[in-house]
Amino acid sequence: MEIPLKTSIDLPDTLIPGDNLNGLLGTIIDLSAAVLTIDYFFNISADYKIFFSEYHFETIFENRIVIDFSDPVVQLLCDVLKFGETSLFSWDILDGMLSIETAITPQILGEMLNCNITLHIDEILKWAFPSLGWLIDIFFDDIYFKINPIITGYMLGDIKLGNSINNLNWDSATKNFNINLEIPDLSYGDSLSLELTNFNYNINFQVGWIIGYDTGWAISWFFGDGKDYTLATWPNLSFELVALEGTVILKTWNSGNNIWITHETDEVGDGESVIHSYPLLFLGLISLISVIFILYRKTR
Repeated sequence: MEIPLKTSIDLPDTLIPGDNLNGLLGTIIDLSAAVLTIDYFFNISADYKIFFSEYHFETIFENRIVIDFSDPVVQLLCDVLKFGETSLFSWDILDGMLSIETAITPQILGEMLNCNITLHIDEILKWAFPSLGWLIDIFFDDIYFKINPIITGYMLGDIKLGNSINNLNWDSATKNFNINLEIPDLSYGDSLSLELTNFNYNINFQVGWIIGYDTGWAISWFFGDGKDYTLATWPNLSFELVALEGTVILKTWNSGNNIWITHETDEVGDGESVIHSYPLLFLGLISLISVIFILYRKTR
């Protein structure tokens, strides 16, 4: 997956040693210009043996699919399928004993998948003890055990100005990185470089195990509406999919002329960069949706 990433830097025009350099490293991800390349390979073989005859058949087939999201036909299809919007799916299974709610957002930063697989214990109790259903409803609207898998994409990096180094902080509201560095003594050198290092794109997959309840009308006045208790978050795995090799100089401060010098690169800067992602994410989403669909079909 190749996705153009346009970046811009918002910095002050004057540097004062000892002060903090605050600014923004803006990020604009252009999904409409993404290119998805899928390489696939089949090795099919068959053997049969009947009486005195036998035969071996084998064929190897490989090909590539390239989907260019800038193509007008692909864009029209994305509009029809509402690609880019959050898709919500929900199912009630086994007469309400099991419910599945899934939210999928086709993005690479932020929450891409949030799924709730909820076992409603109160419904199971009412099924097992139908004569006590009215009593359960008085005390509880719901008693549940929930499994909550979440897939999130995020970026990390270090920003450096002379001998001052700090982590890039991602602002989910503005979708920008906040820069906060101490301006070193300008005698540090004839120029100071603002550098980006250890920049990478990661995927986080975590599963929350939750038990909770919603109170019924009889006790809600005393105990509130209900509460969730997180038993554990497991697994909680992060995968580094893309790493920036080397150091990129974003801007250089020329102390003699008191100006910023802009460096345009093919990776990060005022130009454009490309994020390369792998089909792992798409395979994971397809696998999860397939499992949910199979469970749903089996219960019908």
